[in-house]
Amino acid sequence: LEEANEALHHWHKALQIAEEIEDVPNQIDLVNKLGALFEQHGEHHRAIGCLNKLLQIHHEQGDKDAELAVLGSLASISYETEDYEMAVRHYEEILEKAIELEDRELQGKVYSNLGTANQELENIEEAQGHYQQSLEIAIEVSDKVMESRAYSNLADLHSMQGEYEKSAEYYTKTIELCK
Repeated sequence: LEEANEALHHWHKALQIAEEIEDVPNQIDLVNKLGALFEQHGEHHRAIGCLNKLLQIHHEQGDKDAELAVLGSLASISYETEDYEMAVRHYEEILEKAIELEDRELQGKVYSNLGTANQELENIEEAQGHYQQSLEIAIEVSDKVMESRAYSNLADLHSMQGEYEKSAEYYTKTIELCK
């Protein structure tokens, strides 16, 4: 613990210097390391603070790919800490950027994640709609893994609602894709 606190002190000091001399690559590296340290020690709020700082830096630099990666990390931490509403917000931001970039595969993955987070919030209709959109994109881009996951998610959702025949149909489609 003492070594971690000393490392933390040195990282903060190095970050302060990097900010003063406007050394952006070093700022990114140091904030990444700080965030990883906080995450490793279960300090999610501090890790989220680092991710938000990274998001700001990448936005200022115009690095859309890095912004997407950071938003993905923010969404993941929010989901892992059961802050599903925040996870949905982050996934919606990612979806907006994926639509701007016309990245259909990313859109499909994000719709799946939106479905899962909405399912946790018991927003069943929204979850189903997102899973359906993920399925449509998976078929469009010929992504069998995404398609299988969408069928499986839809099967789980219908099973949860007691709609076992519909659930069985989707599970059957999942199995057929895995052959």
